[in-house]
This record gives sequence, C-alpha cells and structure tokens, in this order.
Amino acid sequence: VAGRLGGGGAGPGSQPRMRYPPDAPRLEPGTYVWQVATREADGRISPPSAPSALHVALGHGEWDGVPWLGSASKNVYSTTFDCPAGAVTSVLYICGLGYSRVELNGHVLNTLTTAPWTQYAYVNGFSTLDVKDLLLVGEPNRLVVSLGRGWRDRTAFRILKGDDVASDGKVERVVRAKLVATLSTGDSVALSHTGDGKWHAAAGPTTADSVYNGEEYDARVAERLGDGPHNAISPELWSKAAPLDEGDAPAGVMTAWAAPAVTVTDSIAPVALTNPRKGLYVADFGRRLTGVVRLNRMICKEGTRVILRHAEIMQHAGLPDVKTADPAMIYVGELRGARATDVYTCSGRAGGETWQPSLTYHGFRFVEINVTNSGVRPAAAMLTALHFHSGVALRTHAHFNSTTLNRMQHLAVSAQQSNLQTIPTDCDQRDERLGWMGDASLSSESMALNFEMAPFFSWWVRHVVLPEQRAGALPDVVPFVRYGGRPADVSWSAALPSVAHAVCDVYGDTETYREAASAIAALVDEVGVEARA
Repeated sequence: VAGRLGGGGAGPGSQPRMRYPPDAPRLEPGTYVWQVATREADGRISPPSAPSALHVALGHGEWDGVPWLGSASKNVYSTTFDCPAGAVTSVLYICGLGYSRVELNGHVLNTLTTAPWTQYAYVNGFSTLDVKDLLLVGEPNRLVVSLGRGWRDRTAFRILKGDDVASDGKVERVVRAKLVATLSTGDSVALSHTGDGKWHAAAGPTTADSVYNGEEYDARVAERLGDGPHNAISPELWSKAAPLDEGDAPAGVMTAWAAPAVTVTDSIAPVALTNPRKGLYVADFGRRLTGVVRLNRMICKEGTRVILRHAEIMQHAGLPDVKTADPAMIYVGELRGARATDVYTCSGRAGGETWQPSLTYHGFRFVEINVTNSGVRPAAAMLTALHFHSGVALRTHAHFNSTTLNRMQHLAVSAQQSNLQTIPTDCDQRDERLGWMGDASLSSESMALNFEMAPFFSWWVRHVVLPEQRAGALPDVVPFVRYGGRPADVSWSAALPSVAHAVCDVYGDTETYREAASAIAALVDEVGVEARA
C-alpha cells in the first residue's frame, strides 16, 4: 500500500482510526475515496467529513511481464505513448536504480531517486506518481528516464560478505516502470511499460556520476539526443532497449515505497560571492545544507566547462593538512576521498543555459566555481542552492530563552534533516554517507520528536533493517555495504528496538513494534549468546 490515509490517530502521521481487516480480501490496485458521517443520539446525522483517500499500489505479482531495462553503456531511456480520452486516474509506478530523473512531457517528476536505498536482492521500492494532469490526449506523450549509479555503484558501495551478491543483479543502472490509467468505465489499462517493446536507450548527457564524486554533464549531447529518437538531431544515437536477462537485474520483491520521497524544501541564494583568483569564484550560501547548486541562465562558449567544487568550511589556521591557510579558499580535507565536484560542459546556446545535477548530492555551505575559459562571469543570480532530503514534515517548533539552546536545536534539526536520504545516514559530505545503525539508535527519539517520522521509520524497519537479519544478528550498517560487521556492536544493533520504541512512544504506532517483535526477540537472544561467549 502506498499513499496517505486521512484522519487522526494518536498524533500527526500515526495510525489511522479506521483499519482494513487483515483477513479481508485484498484490495485491487487503485484509489479508494471515502467520507465519514456520524449519527447522534437523537438520530441526527452530521455533515460528511472531508474526503479521505487511500491508494493501493501494484503488488509484486502485478509486475509480471514488466521486465527491467538496463545497460552498462546506456543511461537514458525514452518512450512515447497515447492516452485515451476519459481517463479518470493515471499513475506511474517506477523504480529507477540507483538514482533516477523522470520527465513526462517536459515535467520533472522527482528529486534524486524514485527508489529508496535497500539491499536490492531482497527489496526494491518503487514510487507511485500521480500523472493524470500531465498527460496529453490526441498527441503523443513522452516519458524520459535518466539513470545514475547512486547507491548501486559497487565500486563505492561494495556488498559485504553474507549478503546475496548474485541476486543483486550485474547491471548497476536499471529501470522498471508501468503507467496505468483507470477509465470512466472502471477498466484499467497499461498505457506504457518497460516490456512493451517501445522503449529506446542512449548514452546520455550525464557522462559520469557518483554519490561521492559528483556529476559530469555535457549539454551538447543533450541537444543531439532531444527527448527520444522522434525529435533527436542525431537519432542514430538511440537504439531499441532490450529487457535484461535474469541475473542481470535485482531479484528483490517489488514493494511500494510508502514513505516520504526526497523533496526540495528550500532554494537559497548566495549571501556572498568572491573572486579570490582569476577565473575562480567562491559562493557562500550562508548555511550548511544538503543538495546541489543550480546554474541559472549562463552564457558560455560551446565545449567549455564550468566546474563546481563543494565544501563545508573555508581554510583557516590549525588545519592539520594545510601548511599555509588561505581564508579566501575552500577547505576539502574532511571530505577524504570524495571529490564533491560537478562539471558542466556548455552547448553554447544563445539564450543561456540552466542546469542542475540530478544524479548526485553534496553536503556544503561553500561552492568554488571555476569558470575555466567559458566566458562566464558569475553573479549571485546565476547560483541557487537546492536543499533536499526525505520529505518528512517538521512537527516541533522549539524556542528557548537561551540563544545557545536555540542554536543547538537549530543545528540538531538541520543535521538530522540533511541525513535523511531515504534512510538515516551518518553524514552527507564525505566518502561515507552510510546507514550506520549506531547513529539511528542514538537519534531515533530526537528525530521522532522533531519530525513526522512514522512512515519513514516504519518503512526503514520493515524493508531495510529486517531483511538484513541473519540468525538473530544484525550488521552495523544497513544496507550492509562497505563497512561494518555482523553481528553488530550491541549499541549499533540497538537501533531496531530503539526506533520501534520511538515510533510507538511518540506516535502511538504499535504496528512497527508488532512487525519487528520476533526480530527483536531474536536479537536479544543473539546478544545473550555474544555476552556468554
């Protein structure tokens, strides 16, 4: 099930008062709307409530016949389709791994990803996107999906021993999609899906992408490709997309992503822009954030590059790896191996060029802009920082008489928000950004009080943490990649009961506890075995 139930519960975002009986027949995919009225003791009936709605997404079996598309060399997929008149609802179900950017008729539908970070051998979460108002009747609709390696980059995020590497799939960048319309007759029809033979693939304008290192984009390639072979300057760059063979795609269960998607929550202009060296500028956005920088209406020469390098702080005295600090220059030592660099190659378009990275993210306050020989002269209006994270709503507004306490609360909220990237991570800037369980354990109650975390935590426990349990033991990191061990340090694996308790205590949600009860009991037994060893 994906979507939101209206109504109350123990608190905002908690369990709804109305429940669908677990032994009742399964609801078919679609949107269900209802209103509630009450009968008073004297027989009067109240006015109906505002409509509430529930959307039931596709089950795993309803993806049969919808294969994965993917390639080691192609990273853009395009299709066209027709929409009949009289469609009542139109929903795009899509899972683009690892990162993805989806456009329908020129409208961008998402930020960063359409799929949460999971261990893809076990679970593949997909987005449920309402696209009814974007569809055209009487002319072709164009759907374009750009893919990045994201969390499936196995050079950066190596799956650790004990997890099912073979079922993860050999191809890193893959997509599976199905667009379903409900007609006025009540019939449902698939308008497009990745197995209908109408998709084309190309090597897109994103020529390199990495969670840690950034994105490289060539606008000249974008102009030649168009949004498909039907309007490309160079249609020969497109070829028919072939479904992946079994073993090349992830084998995990297709599961509706019933948690807040990554969302842009703020657009920030620079508070200062300096020019410390020829061709080199530094923008200060006045606050630390997670996201990317958009370049607005640049006039630049064809084939030249604009290079953005991100940093949290400026150089200052006392840094261990800087012999002579230059306070006008950014400091990147704490990023370790992460290059945090985005590169834009200009097309030379006369009306100016606007671009933002869509397949990476950075943690930063300062951005160094190297204009090389592009002819660009940066101004504040040319730069916009886009702050994004999982779209959990802020539920607490705290104000103290102490400026120090107010500042501490602001820093805590900002740090937690920046590290919610479909899962809770440990940092957002250096070459790590992993799901360390200890960080989630220590912060679970605070996050539950600060944000509307019930759907986020419920998804994380059920579909990220529990599939990683082996004989009672959990790993230090979920998904279990790159670092850590299994069994985890006790204070790390404590994240499971800590998060389940926080969701219950703050929101009155007992379902997550019930779902995790046997896993928690097995974890306690495992800890007992470790203690006696």
